[in-house]
Amino acid sequence: MVTGSEKKFDIFNNVIMFFVLLLCLYPFWYVFILSLSDVNQVDTSKIWIVPKAFTLMGYKIFFSNPKFIDALFVSVKRTVIGTLLSVLLNAMFAYALSKKNLIGRKLISMFLLITMYFGGGLIPFFLLLKSLRLLNNFWGLVLPSLYGAWNIFVMRAYFTSSIPESLIESAVLDGANDITIFFEIVLPLSLPILATIALFSAVGHWNDWFTGQLIMTLGQGIPLSTLLMRILFGTQRMVALQISASAKVNLPPSETIKMAAVIVAMIPILCVYPFLQKYFVKGIMIGALKE
Repeated sequence: MVTGSEKKFDIFNNVIMFFVLLLCLYPFWYVFILSLSDVNQVDTSKIWIVPKAFTLMGYKIFFSNPKFIDALFVSVKRTVIGTLLSVLLNAMFAYALSKKNLIGRKLISMFLLITMYFGGGLIPFFLLLKSLRLLNNFWGLVLPSLYGAWNIFVMRAYFTSSIPESLIESAVLDGANDITIFFEIVLPLSLPILATIALFSAVGHWNDWFTGQLIMTLGQGIPLSTLLMRILFGTQRMVALQISASAKVNLPPSETIKMAAVIVAMIPILCVYPFLQKYFVKGIMIGALKE
């Protein structure tokens, strides 16, 4: 039976969580209403809850500008291809490390662990991409981030703790090889961890602006996050005039354009999470278990 003190605590807890929820959601709402307001006509300090001087000009300029559309296409392409390849390759690596009879298993794990704490540095990374002819190349956005040591260790722990060894042994007795076992038994039983790693990988590819800034030296084929970063921190008036010229509008509200670009950049990745949410907690909790 629920006592009066427990009811008071529940009410107090719900009120606190409601305000925490508002604090988390309001920044997104503020960016959204700014994207619908002509900030050339209204002081941004007066915009709190609803848009002022309502306009869709920011979104019109965004979708009418070829640079934005090209950057959006590059981001979508990079995220889809990068996520699929990353999940597949990390899963294959992790499954191999989960086999206790793998020769050099501990040595491979040690070298993999070192990469989590030490890196070659930015200049060697750039020179490596240059020597591999990945500068100003779409695959330069995808290949460097396909493998992740943390992802591999989490997936290995999941395979070790959640895939019964007896099931693998039964498949071997039936004549199945490692490739058949991996694709027909291990992957179908590993949806929670695959979805979790897919979400991490997709968010990483979508939000990564620095790689595009580093390797796309010609300014072509850059992802949306890189273009957005250049708009937010570049010469704002110059960017606004360039966008205005290509969209054939006069005196565009540059702040409105930036906020519209931010909203458009957020929506796709926000739409992915609800489909993976049911696997997320389970995958993380099980995959985080030690062998």
